[in-house]
Amino acid sequence: MGMQEIGFILLALASGAALTFLVMRQRASSLEVMLAEKEAQLTERTQAHERERELAKKSELSVVMFPYKEEHGEDGFFSDERRAEIGYKYQIFVAGVPCFDAHKIPVEVLSKKQVNPERIEQAMQSTFDLLGSFACKHPAFAAFQSAKAAASGVRNALSRGDA
Repeated sequence: MGMQEIGFILLALASGAALTFLVMRQRASSLEVMLAEKEAQLTERTQAHERERELAKKSELSVVMFPYKEEHGEDGFFSDERRAEIGYKYQIFVAGVPCFDAHKIPVEVLSKKQVNPERIEQAMQSTFDLLGSFACKHPAFAAFQSAKAAASGVRNALSRGDA
């Protein structure tokens, strides 16, 4: 490679670096301006909020609103029942002191109910097994079982010719 080619390469690298520097400097300055604008907006909003809060403290009557979400329900043995209530609450303040409890305004109520068929089948099977075990201990069922055994014993004796 000759000196002239190395010179062209160095010139190209230098011009590329200079161009990149200029583009990045312009980008950085535009980002700094944008950041300053956002900081100014945030400061303005914070000051407005503080002014409103001070006015609310000074005024006799103010209302504060805030969102809420309440979930109810439980996972029962046979079914899972859930309910969610979404809305907002507002509360009245006099001289910065709450007067009453917060009042709820539901916007949306979501509910879900799901039946668990496996648990129902399990409960039915347990019930049938329990009834069967109780029935075996009942005197009428025991007499019926012993009558069956006696009848089969008589049949066996007659078939052997013992009678």
